[in-house]
Amino acid sequence: MVVTTPSKSCTRRAAVTIGAAALAGSMLTGCSAESSPKAPEGWGTLDAKQVEVSYPEGWKPVPPEQEKKPNTTGVTLSKDGAIVARIAVQTSFMWAGDLDMAASGAQATYVLGGGSKDSKDIKLGGVEARRIEYDPRVSNGLDHSPPEGTTLDGTDVVAMDSKDRPFLVRIIRKQGAVSPSDIDKIVESVRVTG
Repeated sequence: MVVTTPSKSCTRRAAVTIGAAALAGSMLTGCSAESSPKAPEGWGTLDAKQVEVSYPEGWKPVPPEQEKKPNTTGVTLSKDGAIVARIAVQTSFMWAGDLDMAASGAQATYVLGGGSKDSKDIKLGGVEARRIEYDPRVSNGLDHSPPEGTTLDGTDVVAMDSKDRPFLVRIIRKQGAVSPSDIDKIVESVRVTG
């Protein structure tokens, strides 16, 4: 029987190959984890084909036949028989060439004459997006919103999908009805699927 000992250069090549494979594997794992954030335990998920967003326990989906355009799908939160919060998803909600144009379009549809108090760039699993916080406004009571006269806070998430179609996730709620940490989790759960 002949025993051979690998040369030093052969051993180095094997080590480099194994290291490269491990690095590639970790990069792939990182990408898939980043592009598919998981919803918190017990949360539901709205699937609008182009985009998904998760929502806390206690929120109820709006039946498709009751959802009005331009919304694609939505959920509401009720307390004591009255709606206190709403998440609405609008896919391909306008023509837009880029994120800045889509964000401007979203702001224009929020409320006539309303203003935003904060706007910042965020990432949704590697996709560029914009988070917009609005000045308080008074609800008109329409479209599964909290009752007329209720003071609302609003948050938008706007981004472009893989085909450069803009989408909008709008979260409106009676002041104090949804915790800031839940709003953050809802925003972080948004994921591009189209």
